[in-house]
Amino acid sequence: NFTDDVSMFDMNMRPNETSGYPGRTHRFFTGRTVYNFGDGLSYSSFSVSPNTPMKLTVPLADVQGAVDNWSVGAPRNRTSADVAVSVRVHNEGPLRGSRAVLGYLVPPGAGQNGRPLRELAAFERVHDLDVGSSEDVEVSFDYLSLTHVDVDGNRYAEAGDWTLKIDDDAEITIAVV
Repeated sequence: NFTDDVSMFDMNMRPNETSGYPGRTHRFFTGRTVYNFGDGLSYSSFSVSPNTPMKLTVPLADVQGAVDNWSVGAPRNRTSADVAVSVRVHNEGPLRGSRAVLGYLVPPGAGQNGRPLRELAAFERVHDLDVGSSEDVEVSFDYLSLTHVDVDGNRYAEAGDWTLKIDDDAEITIAVV
């Protein structure tokens, strides 16, 4: 298991194939997990399906504009939604329940050159959904979520296809062109 295989003094985040180090956190860990990041206890079961087209296009110039207007240490405005995706959450289980809807972004070249395998970009929560009921929620994030950071800490934009994974239920391609 992880605690037996990895020294508690090794604080590297990214996996290393040469040493067999599996990485840390939901962004870089390549091994098998006991519980996925974001999993929680529920007495019901849910399905999530997109109400949005399976492919969205975002202009590279808009993403670059967000980079140009961003400065290190400046707080990000989490209330602005540059990209929004609507999903329907349906309670398929036997009991009324709540569900966290997690939106992970998978960058182009995930896991290569220091890029994360995925990154939590957005989340919403559906509260007290009755059995057989559905609710539409919007999962949104800003353009800075569609950027990379180099080894010197400089943020940059580049064209490519990102994948927005809504839990394990839906995938939407976001093309930065």
